[in-house]
Amino acid sequence: MSDRGGNRQNRNAQGGQTGGNQQARPQQQPQGQPTGPQGGGRGVGDVATSPATQSYLKFFTGIYAVVGMAVGLSVVLIGVAGGSPLQPELSGTVENALEQNVNNYDAILQQMQMNRLGATAINGAPLLAAVLGVITGGYVGSRLDAPDRDAYVTAGLSAGVGSVVLVALTGFLASTQISPVPQPELPEGVAGAAGAGIQADAGMGVVEGIPSAILMGGTSLSTGDLLINSVLVGVAVAAFAAATVYVVRNFSPEP
Repeated sequence: MSDRGGNRQNRNAQGGQTGGNQQARPQQQPQGQPTGPQGGGRGVGDVATSPATQSYLKFFTGIYAVVGMAVGLSVVLIGVAGGSPLQPELSGTVENALEQNVNNYDAILQQMQMNRLGATAINGAPLLAAVLGVITGGYVGSRLDAPDRDAYVTAGLSAGVGSVVLVALTGFLASTQISPVPQPELPEGVAGAAGAGIQADAGMGVVEGIPSAILMGGTSLSTGDLLINSVLVGVAVAAFAAATVYVVRNFSPEP
């Protein structure tokens, strides 16, 4: 009986040691599971091609394209069917000389107006894109339910691509209405020294009343420069949009 009891105690002691060894073993983590607290994170390419980012990209690219077409087509419509809303204030002698001796007086004023309007649209498109970039960053920062890094990429990509489209569309459309100011067309029989004297008296050959020499410069579109400018504006606006996301998510007051 004593031998049986001793053997039983020995087996119990060995079982306790075995159980202790099993409890001391660290549990191995299954392979393929994330080891960091955030799962390692996603790359910029993964974020850019995600369904959420693509939906925002399509949405904002469409908005920017509509704005660019609205500005550019407005210039085109004014050039095709509109007129110059501003008339020069000239002295009676100069005004009479223009109306009586220059057949295309209205066409000259109209082209000057279109050159000013078209140049304003082209030069103002980057500024308009910058404002829209801030709006884009604010919208994405407050609406996208994703980590900050994903929001930066989404806002920057959407605003950058949209800005390229806006600036390029506005430039191409507005440039179609920009051309050199036409030369004065004198009535038949007025030529030579007499015609030159009329132009001088009317201020057509100098910067008197109508600055034709200034407005005739820069009337040919440089496609390469326009595309380069569009890309540069897109890069800058992308940074503005990402910065706006940071401001919205870190400094926005609580409701």
